[in-house]
Amino acid sequence: MIAEANVSQRLDRWIWHARIVKTRTIAAKLVTDGYVRVNGERSEQPARTIKPGDVLTIALPARVRVLKVTGILPRRTDANTARDVYESVSTQKLTSRARAWQSWPLELVAARETTEPP
Repeated sequence: MIAEANVSQRLDRWIWHARIVKTRTIAAKLVTDGYVRVNGERSEQPARTIKPGDVLTIALPARVRVLKVTGILPRRTDANTARDVYESVSTQKLTSRARAWQSWPLELVAARETTEPP
C-alpha cells in the first residue's frame, strides 16, 4: 500500500493520511498556524510537498512529535498501515505543570518562575 520512494505528497494530506490528526481541515490549520516544521523550517503552506526522508516536527496540544517520513499513502487507511509511513524520532510530552502554565497569563508565569526556590 505504500507508494514508491520518489513520490511526493501535500503536507496536509500526509498528516491526515498518517492519522496524526482526525481531519484534513485540522491538518491544514496546524500547518497554516505554524505548528509544523519540515526539515527544521516552519511551513505555513498546506500544499507544500514532502517526500520520504523529510523530518516533520508537529506541535500538538499535549506533545511535540518529530517524525521521519518513510512512505506515502495514496489514501487514508487503517491505523496499523498508517504507522508504517513514518518513524517516530522523538516524542516530547508536556508535564501537567507545563500544560497548566500555558493557560496562565504571561505576567503570572514570569513572577512564578522568579520566586520559585531551586
